[in-house]
Amino acid sequence: MVQFYSPKKKKEQKPQDIQLTIEGLDAFGQGIAKAKRKTYFISGALPGEVVIARITDDKRQFAKGDAFKLLKQSALRQAPTCRHYPLCGGCQQQHVKIELQQQSKLDALLHLLSQGDSAELERLSARASVLATTPYGYRRRVKLGLQYLPKQQQLVMGFREKSSNTLVDITVCPVGVESIASLLVPLLQLLANLSIVRRLGHVEIVAADNTTVVLLRHLAPLSAQDSAVITAFAEKHHVTFYLQGNNAEPALLCGQPPYYCLDGLTFHFEPGGFIQVNGEVNQQMVAQALAWLDLHATDHVLDLFCGIGNFTLPIAQRTASVIGIEGVRQSVEMATRNAQSNQIDNVQFFHANLDGDVKAHSWSHQPVDKVLLDPARAGALETMNWLIALSPLSIVYVSCNPATLARDCQILREHGYLIEKVCMLDMFPNTQHLESMVLLTKKKDGKPR
Repeated sequence: MVQFYSPKKKKEQKPQDIQLTIEGLDAFGQGIAKAKRKTYFISGALPGEVVIARITDDKRQFAKGDAFKLLKQSALRQAPTCRHYPLCGGCQQQHVKIELQQQSKLDALLHLLSQGDSAELERLSARASVLATTPYGYRRRVKLGLQYLPKQQQLVMGFREKSSNTLVDITVCPVGVESIASLLVPLLQLLANLSIVRRLGHVEIVAADNTTVVLLRHLAPLSAQDSAVITAFAEKHHVTFYLQGNNAEPALLCGQPPYYCLDGLTFHFEPGGFIQVNGEVNQQMVAQALAWLDLHATDHVLDLFCGIGNFTLPIAQRTASVIGIEGVRQSVEMATRNAQSNQIDNVQFFHANLDGDVKAHSWSHQPVDKVLLDPARAGALETMNWLIALSPLSIVYVSCNPATLARDCQILREHGYLIEKVCMLDMFPNTQHLESMVLLTKKKDGKPR
């Protein structure tokens, strides 16, 4: 006889309210409180505040929730600038003064890197800095979802709501640069009048130095009339328009291919490809990386996860040679084109998966003096052993994930490297994103070289 068992359904947790005094702020902008031998992470709460928190996720050692009622307010609280902020998931910290945002992110970064060692924390704190620019009007690239609501016969364009897949209809975006912010309303009106309004995917807007780019992802072919209307719109608003159909590469409809300028160089890029969102912080970041590497005309440098050459080409202008490695083939092709258009001939770019074994590649055995790496969120764990074997004098590690940065730096420290400098890059003000950069140097006789 066969018996069938149905697993017991987990009981849904009913939200519970609790009064908490907030002691700190984590890197994600959540207030931290401790009560009943448990740590609470409370969205919308700031240090020094007393709140009634509504707990939505209650575990044995920690709980998460939202600030439901404010009993005592912090002087570091401010009124959000954007009217969409209460719903929109694009920003998480507009209610926090920028000084606290930056300090809490830097503190979180230093604690992760120090690995609980108080002496190391004190040492790193003395060597730490912040690179930042204006907290608004900085974002030169936005990607907005598109959804047609049949009952309302309305097209919605915007970011996702907090903890939801529902789109917030965005009409203003204070974190976007002016050329993007001013385009939101007319662009929505354009898209709402297309014949395929029900079959649109998303839209990306990028402010380049020579044009503003709109990339429209569509799930059905556009009519000739649609293309004519879009072209007229692009001419009126002085924008470049790309179209991307199902399983297709972006195709230029009208306008000029985009580029940005950095370090006296011109960087062409493809819409949909990666560029740093904050142009001003990118300028500062590259300048600081060049200074930290202390480049000389005789240096041979390796740039891992090099993209379209954002760091590689400025490094090449100051050294004997640079090798750039990137896992996205289109980026390698664009980087090569950028080197050629800028008449830089002491750089080579190679396509390779840096998450795998790279020892079969000839470039992996070439001696290098210095290394820069800028991996994705997963970090560079697979490259650590090979990098250690290369034994460069110094390494600049640019990171978008402090947890994987701390993991990889710990491996390098176990093999003779010392963290010399730490920088929190405020690439995304008013959000929970934490970008950073560290300089590691090879120790000699127990001391940095």
